[in-house]
Amino acid sequence: MAIGAFGLIHAGTVRFLRAARAECDRLFVVVVAEAGAEKSLLTADERHRVLSALREIDGVAVVAQPSYGILAEAAPDAAWFGFGAEEDLPRGLVATFQSAGIQMKFLNMGETCTTRSVLQRMRG
Repeated sequence: MAIGAFGLIHAGTVRFLRAARAECDRLFVVVVAEAGAEKSLLTADERHRVLSALREIDGVAVVAQPSYGILAEAAPDAAWFGFGAEEDLPRGLVATFQSAGIQMKFLNMGETCTTRSVLQRMRG
């Protein structure tokens, strides 16, 4: 399972999802609709539709608030997070996943693949 705001879906997003998919049999994506909502260029519905169209993804769920409860409910073997996520995760999340036996994997695709870097390049 991969989780994030996915406020702007770009080549780095696709590389991240492909890398996560390469490590599992099935990949489900959780879109946190309100996480970083002020910087999202796409609505939650648009993010859901775009991500659902990617062949690497087996399912997409949108959660309204930045709650990670859906991960605990789904009980995946592992949860993938992208660049910079380690600093943004709520306190206690690591312990929650560890107690549930869910591995947390951080896929660092490089800073040039982040939404932040894409937006900076667009702004000039």
